[in-house]
Amino acid sequence: MRLLVAGMPGARRIAISGANRLIEYHVESTDDESVGAIHWGRVRRVHRGLSAAYVDIGLDRPGFLPLAETMGKVAEGDAIIVQVTRPAGNDKGPHLTARPTLPGRLLVLRPSGGGVARSSRLGHGTVEDEALAIVRGLAAKGEGITLRSAAVADMPTLRAELENLRSRWRIVAESAKTARLPCCLHRDDDLVVRICRDRCDSVGEIVFEHRAALEAARAAAAAVMPDLSGRMVHRPLRDWLPGPGEIEDRIAAALEPTVPLPGGGFLIVDEGEALTAFDVNTGGGEGGMQREGGRPIVETNLEAAGIVADELRLRNIGGIVVIDFVNMAMRADRRRVVDALAGALANDPTPTRIGAISSLGLVELTRQRRGSTLRDRLMRPCPNCGTRGFIRRAAGEDLKPGQSQ
Repeated sequence: MRLLVAGMPGARRIAISGANRLIEYHVESTDDESVGAIHWGRVRRVHRGLSAAYVDIGLDRPGFLPLAETMGKVAEGDAIIVQVTRPAGNDKGPHLTARPTLPGRLLVLRPSGGGVARSSRLGHGTVEDEALAIVRGLAAKGEGITLRSAAVADMPTLRAELENLRSRWRIVAESAKTARLPCCLHRDDDLVVRICRDRCDSVGEIVFEHRAALEAARAAAAAVMPDLSGRMVHRPLRDWLPGPGEIEDRIAAALEPTVPLPGGGFLIVDEGEALTAFDVNTGGGEGGMQREGGRPIVETNLEAAGIVADELRLRNIGGIVVIDFVNMAMRADRRRVVDALAGALANDPTPTRIGAISSLGLVELTRQRRGSTLRDRLMRPCPNCGTRGFIRRAAGEDLKPGQSQ
């Protein structure tokens, strides 16, 4: 997997490619700074009916904190350390947790406790079990640690990262003793570093358009992932694979509601406020109507399963997703399609849960929300149609790299 980084810090565009094909696209924004940030805030209101507290963390709107996060032990006026888990959006403030975490490359520190646990992506082999045993021996009383999928069974390496995370948390805790409320106590790592940290096993080369941006990223990585520097290179746009034109074409296609399938069918993507719906259609060509002698319906659905997984990741769609596959009479075919969807989502770093397929071909899944969708980052509501449609934002607000330096 290759990262292609255009622009300078604060306004970067990061294209993630695999096999010279765009698979993710990130636009640096204030969302990237807010999510993962730890704040020293004050409770402004406790709403028992919603089982939530509203916490002032210094933003335009107070954050939303579920009371379950605090065991109900919170009152108006209380000072509290919280972490942003979801950015503010529309008329809602940011979503908060009172159980902050500090992620590293191998471990995640949970200062509020919870014991030692393994990531859902961590395997159950000998190496993983040995790493888990090592971390259990390193964990302090009342400390929570999650072993990530990249963990290795090497005590010095695990101990060094754990001490680094503990040191970070001590700084946060000490800052809260003297800081004036509300204030930000800690921000997550640099965006490029964060992407590599969370995908360290699969990230190969990191290509920068600007030399200055390359040096800034190397400096940001030094304290967290010093070995990352060797993977960072500067390369002119003309040598990018895929090139900027191919990236732009793929992004433009991902902003359209219709997605063609290789066999002649197509998907309709409807990104709604409450959920996103994918409607699988067979198309109108020969075999598309599923006549006798035409393409089997299951083949269209299997193609769609892979494309849906690709579109979810590229469009950064989260929340509830419903996929309306073409109806299949045989239960074995329905099972094949669900298995294909699960297999296609296996490489997605964003946690996803898939439900069973109904007799009508409906599959429900949930995908964790991580920042704004591609549409929200690159488009805005159309002012000419009552905001029912969307138009591309002005030039310069999406991937329009300048001249290499």
